[in-house]
Amino acid sequence: MSPTVLERPTTPSAEAANEAIRQYVADRRTWSQAELAELDRLRAIWRTAQERRN
Repeated sequence: MSPTVLERPTTPSAEAANEAIRQYVADRRTWSQAELAELDRLRAIWRTAQERRN
């Protein structure tokens, strides 16, 4: 599994989290269980950032 931008322990901005998701899913056609787990992790970070923003 390739590393993602959001491996830092701090919570990024919603924009940074969204960009990390976009980069992670770009040009993917099939997903392993590990890749889906990473996508879920990135989405959770994005949701947290969205909640902090509101």
